[in-house]
Amino acid sequence: MSLVKQLWIAIVGLMVLVFFASFSISTLSAKGYYIEQLSLKNSDNANSLALMLSQMDKDEIMVELLVAAQFDTGNYKKIELLDQNGTERLVKTHEYNIEADVPNWFKKMVHIKAGKGVAQVQDGWKQYGTLIVESDDRFAYESLWETTRQFFLWFLVAALVLGALGTWVLRILTRPLEDVVEQAEAIGGRRFITSKEPKTLEFNRLVRAMNTLSDRVRTMLENESRRLEEMRYKNQHDALTGLANRDFFISKLETILADEDKNTCNGMLLLRVADLLTVNKTLGHQKTDLLLKGIAEQMDNTIKQHSKEFDEGMLGRLNGSDFAVILTNIDDLSSVAKALEVFISTYLKNYESQLSVVLPMAACSFKGDASRPNLFQKIDSLLVSAESEKRTNMVVEDSEAQKSVLKNADEWREMLVSAISSGEVIAQLFPVVDIKNRLLHLEAMMRLQVEGKILSAGEFLPWARRLNLLPQLDLALAEFILSQEQDQPQDIAINLSIETLKDMQQRDILVDMLKASKYADRLWLELPERAILDNLNYFVEFCGLVKPLGCKVGLDKAGSGFGNISHLQEVGLDYIKIDAVLIQNITRNNQETEGFVRGACTLGHSIGLQLIAEGLQDISELNHLEGIGLDGATGPGIQTRN
Repeated sequence: MSLVKQLWIAIVGLMVLVFFASFSISTLSAKGYYIEQLSLKNSDNANSLALMLSQMDKDEIMVELLVAAQFDTGNYKKIELLDQNGTERLVKTHEYNIEADVPNWFKKMVHIKAGKGVAQVQDGWKQYGTLIVESDDRFAYESLWETTRQFFLWFLVAALVLGALGTWVLRILTRPLEDVVEQAEAIGGRRFITSKEPKTLEFNRLVRAMNTLSDRVRTMLENESRRLEEMRYKNQHDALTGLANRDFFISKLETILADEDKNTCNGMLLLRVADLLTVNKTLGHQKTDLLLKGIAEQMDNTIKQHSKEFDEGMLGRLNGSDFAVILTNIDDLSSVAKALEVFISTYLKNYESQLSVVLPMAACSFKGDASRPNLFQKIDSLLVSAESEKRTNMVVEDSEAQKSVLKNADEWREMLVSAISSGEVIAQLFPVVDIKNRLLHLEAMMRLQVEGKILSAGEFLPWARRLNLLPQLDLALAEFILSQEQDQPQDIAINLSIETLKDMQQRDILVDMLKASKYADRLWLELPERAILDNLNYFVEFCGLVKPLGCKVGLDKAGSGFGNISHLQEVGLDYIKIDAVLIQNITRNNQETEGFVRGACTLGHSIGLQLIAEGLQDISELNHLEGIGLDGATGPGIQTRN
């Protein structure tokens, strides 16, 4: 019950108590006064009338006339004349009904019983009779009733005024409590805010305690996320260059090769610092380290400049002299390879005066059905060809089999636009289960149904990204899912691209579509972690629009962004899907990765997140994942459904 309601109840109860107390006191006082006055009047009138009757002749007609005249002018209820034996000689009564003006219950409650006036009537020296007089008491009842009504009305008005005034004062005084409630709800929603401390002493202590709690929880989460980030970075990265180390790079490659979409076209580049031992002897250890760091920076700059041409890029250092790059969902590998060759060649000119640094490079494409040994054998052979030229150059695989059936952007644009407009964007559904292997939701993977053929995402997404059609494809997929929801009782997760959130017009169309749907609360909307960390403002704004609609919001392919959890916790995330590369390392008993994921689960659960494993290969691993703290899983090891 709210404080305002309790205040009203208290005021009403107090006013009722005061009313009855005041009513009892005033009514009893007035009642006693009326009884006293009526008794005196009865006695005086009885004596006066008895004296008049005693002095006149005792003619019965004259006696009756005198009694009747007195009765008619004196507001009497009853005048009675008895003889010496108590027998009634004469009686005058007036029957009246006061219930029309005064309720009967009130009359019974304040019953007025005034003393009768009794006097003796003489006939000379003899007693003629006894006169009994009762005055009319209805005026006393009416007066008491009217006084009580006015008394009640004034108390009612006073209660309403006091209640309204008390409510206004209470709302002013309890305004800091509303800030505390908002702060508590914010903490429950993984947001940590600070409230202004009020001047009221009691509220000041409460708000200060809540602010301290909020700060401590924020600090705890930031410290824990920092510790996790340090653990992750140490476990996954090369200490010198900051690139992924060999183990993590190979794990990422195997995760890509194990992807369910075997038609995705990916790219791999391999770079080698030729004769690193001679370079180290000539430049010295420190300058060689600077050279290697510079190569890593040039690779990173190249990948960032071409980030729109692929989904995800990973740079790794395989050993002292070998560097590698993986680019997922890329259609034109040659443009990135040529740009990297230019960047590296330009950078190596800084060392021409000291020695000739040769950096052979190779690039090849691969799909999900390739094997790791065959892939490395192919790119190693290309690197050998580059090394044979004894100079810094890039050798790119020339394979027609890797090229798309459609040759140019115009044809791809025409096909994609036609598919969007004609409703050929469909979804293939994959199950996501909880840790007890019960269905949690279905994950919708985008497909195109073109001329009776189903195109997987890996076949058309690179071109859709290049042609800026990802937002339109996301809207088409969402429209398809919402149209199927009435026939699909399970919750469904939709993978969105960051381009949709950055395109305000398309984003607003998506939000309006969700508002118009009855099934918005059954949607799980997720975006890649890497894209969110680079565009956090767009994501925060989007969450503010869709969370009130009941949609759940989450991240997929998560793992590298736990160091930024102090920012993400304020968004109101509902779940995180842990990157498959981390899950595969856990299944291979990698203790460092398992410790990192265990800490991530503890941190995630502390702010109310569900943590779901991606890329699970074997359903029997669910028990192991439960022990780590994960809440669910998805991947090839879980039976798919369409």
